[in-house]
Amino acid sequence: MGIRILIYGNLWDNDSIRDDEFAAMFDGIKAGNVSIVMEQCYSGGFIDDFTRDNFTIATACSGDEVSYSRLDGSYDEFVYHWISAVALQDIITGDDVNANVDNDYVVSMHEAFEYAKQNDSQNETPQYQSMPNDWGSKTTINPLMILTLDGNDKMCDVETYQIQGLNPLASIYWSFGESGVAYVFPPLEIIDGQGTAQATFKRKGEYQLYIDENGVSHPVLIPYVGTQTIKATVTLNGNSCVLEKEVTMPDPEDELDMRIRDVNQTGLLPLMYFGGATIELALRTPVDEETARNIEWECVLEPDPNSTPASLGMTMTFTGNSVEIPTPLAFTGTVRVTATNTAACNNTGTFTMEVIASVMYIDFTNPASGSVDISVKETAAGTQEGVAAMSADAEVYAEPYMGEYRLELWHEVYGMVRAMDVEAGNPTVTVDLGGLTPGWYYVRLIADGEMKAVGKLMVR
Repeated sequence: MGIRILIYGNLWDNDSIRDDEFAAMFDGIKAGNVSIVMEQCYSGGFIDDFTRDNFTIATACSGDEVSYSRLDGSYDEFVYHWISAVALQDIITGDDVNANVDNDYVVSMHEAFEYAKQNDSQNETPQYQSMPNDWGSKTTINPLMILTLDGNDKMCDVETYQIQGLNPLASIYWSFGESGVAYVFPPLEIIDGQGTAQATFKRKGEYQLYIDENGVSHPVLIPYVGTQTIKATVTLNGNSCVLEKEVTMPDPEDELDMRIRDVNQTGLLPLMYFGGATIELALRTPVDEETARNIEWECVLEPDPNSTPASLGMTMTFTGNSVEIPTPLAFTGTVRVTATNTAACNNTGTFTMEVIASVMYIDFTNPASGSVDISVKETAAGTQEGVAAMSADAEVYAEPYMGEYRLELWHEVYGMVRAMDVEAGNPTVTVDLGGLTPGWYYVRLIADGEMKAVGKLMVR
């Protein structure tokens, strides 16, 4: 009398299921093919329960072996390689994986198993069964499911859409709208690329007659306004999928006044900004809060290569009626701003301003004894008469510096003899000189981690 060994699979909450119970769950499933992959210990013991047509099963180990995870514990070793095979890339590193031995552009269940088995470095024996024997070489996870349809979500005139990850043996049919709907005035037209991975669509609409001042009628195209669905039907080896992308065609009448104003420009003099300034811009014609969500600002700081580190270049984005653009203290260059109404077509406003270098200096009485008052100020390089200047804290060229800074007093023999870290809002401080040897000293000003100025002080 034969002995049947029962294999159990452990489930959540300390529950379990026998191999024959698990197999019975497939009795009522009507499917063209079924592929099963198992990673648990003793999983090979499930194989003899699936000797049925159109089934493939792959397991991480035999019926009397435990299975192992990767050394880092991230995945089961066997299943990690199996998933990478069917995904066509390493699921951790993203590197390309080619398990397609017969080069038919499709990874079969048998190829996925062989790839996982060959790359499994653990002490386990992966198992495989296919009924009939060649069935696993004919079946695959649908390769069309990894496709994406890329392109602009908004169509103003002509847009191109492309299928990414397409198998070169697949066939493609481009369309739009609802199936079976006949348009008197089609909202779109496919002007190039039918049957290829990339197709170009043109916005269409309804023709209406326009009568000019001479009484002559002319057909005028009124662009379609609303949403449409771009579709690409991809077919490979009898399998098909439909990729869809919804696109919006805005109403030209939704355009806004996108002119930009400088909030700080209140007088007749043009403003000149210098490093550390916060530039405040706003639409000349503000819109309501809901509409303002469609206003996108792109603010690009372009450093002057001759005077500003390239690392200070950056791009910032905002939404709304207005923006506040901070500039680094050491920045010199151009700030270019574009405001776009994303709900419309080509509805933008631009604004450009130059930011010039911020210069800091220290002021004190010389010579000094007992103590000395040191004032920190900032100004802008290249100032001109008739031009107003803007900084973070001042509206004229020379103003007390209101940021944080550090003062150091150095002697050429004794080194640093005084140091004072000053909080923001204290442009003038008193330094105690008591006990210092008379002679020349150097006052160093440090802000933002950089030495900004040096002054020579005679102590008596």
